[in-house]
Amino acid sequence: VKGSRQSINVQLPTAILRNLEAYTEYCSAVRAEDDPLNQLMKAAWDGLRDKYVVAALRARSFVDVAFTSPMIFFTHSKLVERPMIRTIMDCAEGFLEELGSEGYRPVGEGLSARIDDSNILLVDTLAESILEKLPLLRGGYNAWWASQHEDLESAFATVTSRDLWTEVSAHLRAASPFMIATHQRNLDKDCSEISELKYAPKTSDLVESGFAHVDLAVNTLCGAGVEACLGVAHASMLKAF
Repeated sequence: VKGSRQSINVQLPTAILRNLEAYTEYCSAVRAEDDPLNQLMKAAWDGLRDKYVVAALRARSFVDVAFTSPMIFFTHSKLVERPMIRTIMDCAEGFLEELGSEGYRPVGEGLSARIDDSNILLVDTLAESILEKLPLLRGGYNAWWASQHEDLESAFATVTSRDLWTEVSAHLRAASPFMIATHQRNLDKDCSEISELKYAPKTSDLVESGFAHVDLAVNTLCGAGVEACLGVAHASMLKAF
């Protein structure tokens, strides 16, 4: 698999679910269980037919479409200035806390809510909570959403469908405390009132900023080899230019 930790952990399950029917048809056609040497194919065949494996995939896909996709937009947007980051991260933490709540149930395709229906959870719930506090980002978000909403809504309908929602929501509740702990480790202090930081870099962690330098080099030096990009990224981190 070619991709980052992000794509492997949460984006890949969305892709698997989107192609689940094709995968199972292929496994069935080649009769995976008939070949004792084809253990990998047999494991894939067994997993794709197991509702608990599919539920786990749906839970990860839920995080992809409802949490990380909008967070990627906001944290990478050029419209976002450094003081806004803490506001965005606080909204993210609130969303993760909601995932740990008891009592979610599906209310139709692509929609889930609490038992008492007092708090409806949609695919864009997190984004809307951020935009409520940072309305200046609405225009940029709307342009991004226009290009993404069909895929995100389709995936969200799959992961919140009634047949496995009990299992999926159990995964999300169990994962919530660990997701919050990871989130809190990544928090900077609240800089929203410090005007001098308006144009400061948005990533301060040494490791993550290293990845940012590599990403910038790869995207800038189109067609260059990996070694060359790593060299440029290293020089950039050292402020050689």
